[in-house]
Amino acid sequence: MASTPRRLGRKSLDLSCQRLQNVPASVMESPHLRTLDLHGNKLRSLPDALSRLTQLQELDLSDNQLSVLPSSLFELRNLRVLRVDSNHLGAIPSFVERLDKLEQFHASDNRLRTLPHEIGALRNLRILHLTSNRMRRLPREVGLLRRLEILNLGENLLERLPRELGQLNALVALELSNNRLRSTPAELGRLSGLQFLQLDNNRLRRYPSWIRELRCPVGLRLMGNPCTRFRATGPRMPPRVLKRNAPR
Repeated sequence: MASTPRRLGRKSLDLSCQRLQNVPASVMESPHLRTLDLHGNKLRSLPDALSRLTQLQELDLSDNQLSVLPSSLFELRNLRVLRVDSNHLGAIPSFVERLDKLEQFHASDNRLRTLPHEIGALRNLRILHLTSNRMRRLPREVGLLRRLEILNLGENLLERLPRELGQLNALVALELSNNRLRSTPAELGRLSGLQFLQLDNNRLRRYPSWIRELRCPVGLRLMGNPCTRFRATGPRMPPRVLKRNAPR
């Protein structure tokens, strides 16, 4: 049985787990909304009128049945947090570049094969979760995300990484476990602030020499690679860093 919708003041609306197949038209009549929670429904599409919510800063669309993100979503220029985890998305549209205030983007558990080159326009992005997709490559423009602190790419199909990842000077946590990496670029040794690095269950035959250049890799995991004689030198990343969604 669906729960009762909760309006948390004029600026927040919780419509999660309502078995909704469409976004109620009344939602678009709330132009002052800052937070909208629609996770856990049965949404297959989003209305064009969504673009009316010009003050929206946080939008949760996770655990739905979306296969496409419409252009109306990317008219929400004040978005800081966007969650689209656990849908059926095969691509992120190029007009993601319009969300230049975005700080958190959660798109884990979808069917993504790569990211658009325009991802590099999200210069305020701090958290990017893309675990459990079908990604085989990353565009080099990821290296333009200079404020990025957490990058989660675990459980994909990555075979190589762009050397531009070494430009992410603010990066604290990098999750690359359960991919198909045979090597990693030496430029990653420039990530002086990196504290958590997971490379478990890849195809690395040699210990990445650039790891020795890191100042303080507190959590380093290499188990499950052909270079099995090298063991973890620290704990796994804490749940607060790795969990798919930040607290709602």
